[in-house]
Amino acid sequence: MTKAVIFELLRKTAKIKGSDVDQERLALMTDLLSNYELDRIRVALNRIICNSPFFPDISEILKELDGNKSKDENANAVVGEIIKAIGMFGYYQKNAAKEYLGQIWDIVISMGGWETVCNTPAENIQVFRAQAREMAKSLGVSIGDIKPSKIIGETDSGRDSSTPRIVS
Repeated sequence: MTKAVIFELLRKTAKIKGSDVDQERLALMTDLLSNYELDRIRVALNRIICNSPFFPDISEILKELDGNKSKDENANAVVGEIIKAIGMFGYYQKNAAKEYLGQIWDIVISMGGWETVCNTPAENIQVFRAQAREMAKSLGVSIGDIKPSKIIGETDSGRDSSTPRIVS
């Protein structure tokens, strides 16, 4: 239901801006935006409608959405992506995780590297989260630093269930 609503919001925005946007582009944009709350998407699109004479590129919408986040919210989202990457790629797929995380990889390196992050004991997960959150804030790393093609889900991890990972 939410994806249909997002798609319709984008279609109406294109209509308001007098742009002829193809269905495939709208579908890709919908996929990228589906992780955001619907109300935040509405606010971002309304701001863009008021401030831009043209239909927005996905990067403009994502910048507007990330601009609505506090530093703490953004840092929490970054930590969530690192933990998600651990689950997706596990200990043995370091290069795939690095590619997926993009500039967020800097936090992994500052936390001792992929192997150290993957081997964080479950009882220390809250400490890991707090340290990574502060690191994200200090480095200015944003959730938008993940490559968009990876957010869509073009990478299959091929990870088997025996691979060690942090469970949050």
